[in-house]
Amino acid sequence: MIHITQATRNPKKYLKSIVNDSLSKKLEIEAENQVKNIDDEFRKQWVLESILYCYDLYGWNFAKSMAIFFHKEMENMYGGGYDKGMSDQEFKMFTKAMKKKDIKLFIDSFKIKP
Repeated sequence: MIHITQATRNPKKYLKSIVNDSLSKKLEIEAENQVKNIDDEFRKQWVLESILYCYDLYGWNFAKSMAIFFHKEMENMYGGGYDKGMSDQEFKMFTKAMKKKDIKLFIDSFKIKP
């Protein structure tokens, strides 16, 4: 939604950001600052659901790829400006669960509010 607002506020600038990494990063930082105002439960749910989806479809290796994306790669996509999707502690719990081959350890570590 924030990107839509950016595009309507200044369409030329927004279109330029598609090919200009520096400008893209500025717009992503602006958008991420707004996302930080959203309850962290939504981020947790997004991370957990994404990793479990990968795990359910293709197992640990695919889930590991998603966890690495959230933990290390996400903040650099589209020119940068994103926050990590997954905290160091959450990633540590994922790797622990993977070593023990017990996905429930990872699920339980999130403690998402009902």
